[in-house]
Amino acid sequence: DEISRDIQVQDITEEKISQLEKKQLQMISNFTINHDYECLAIIDVEENKYFVHYSENWEKEHFSQVDDITQDSVRKVKNIIHESDISKFTIKHIIENLNKGKESEYVIFYRSKDNIHKEARCYWFEKNKKLLITVRNVEKRWQQEQESKQKIMEALEVAEAANRAK
Repeated sequence: DEISRDIQVQDITEEKISQLEKKQLQMISNFTINHDYECLAIIDVEENKYFVHYSENWEKEHFSQVDDITQDSVRKVKNIIHESDISKFTIKHIIENLNKGKESEYVIFYRSKDNIHKEARCYWFEKNKKLLITVRNVEKRWQQEQESKQKIMEALEVAEAANRAK
């Protein structure tokens, strides 16, 4: 009787530890999503399903969190990505680029419908059965790069004008 009580206590303790670990992982995941990414998507290529975890900033009305990949979900992608960048987001295109690249990731720079610059990083996992796609807003970085390019162009023009004046 005492042995069975010890086993029950041990089982309950292990279950509580497991629940705490899951809760901690969920908190870490939520923190990472809300601070580093707008969206994290897992696409099960074999099952033709997706799972999406959103940050607080993501426009949640576009996608349910778990669903089959259908024409409707493809249409939803078209509602959030600038039309000139849509072709970068077909699963076929992503898989082809992951498979031909030497890197283990494929990076897509694109614009949203409202012209915000974004970065999507795509990775294989579970032996190329699932895709992980992370999305982050890179508008500030893009603006800074544009300003730097402008300063370089202006400096180049000043240098060329000085050379002509000599």
